[in-house]
Amino acid sequence: MQTYDNGQMALFILQQIVDLKTRMYQSGAYISNRIVILSPQREFLQFQYGDIVQVTSYQRPGGGTATTAEVVKTVAQEAGDVIEWYYDDTLIGQGPGGTDAIIITIPEIERPVIPGINTNVFGAEMEPTTTAVNVMYNDVAAPIKIATPTPDGAVTELYELRSTSGWCWRPQGVTVVGMNY
Repeated sequence: MQTYDNGQMALFILQQIVDLKTRMYQSGAYISNRIVILSPQREFLQFQYGDIVQVTSYQRPGGGTATTAEVVKTVAQEAGDVIEWYYDDTLIGQGPGGTDAIIITIPEIERPVIPGINTNVFGAEMEPTTTAVNVMYNDVAAPIKIATPTPDGAVTELYELRSTSGWCWRPQGVTVVGMNY
């Protein structure tokens, strides 16, 4: 992880975003996305603080002034997208071959709004009504409170909520990258 070239790492992450948007048909002048990246702290903190993009024989985006994470964020903003990066240390060792997993996803698709006549009105009206890519189901809207009396006259309270670990309705909207640390 610490031996990667910082500028090349920024370009690699941006390429993963390009591939993701291409698979999702989320490109064009009228589409902007929220892109979420989940990674262990040891990766993202390095990208955010320690990896200043080096100036080489030619100028790279952010060379000498920006970190890997700043380059990714700036390039995405210039293209109209928003990058959100979250820590998730449960991804340590969960990638291919025991590497750390980094998850890149577009949680909601953007339906294009194109000026002019829509020749696919039937398709636009009949398509799925949700824009979600990743979902999680809960059995109730809020935790259920279960009050139970104890032998000494007190009452214990248990809160219960059953949830799925998460489903990906549109698998083309998720990329998992294995990264050696």
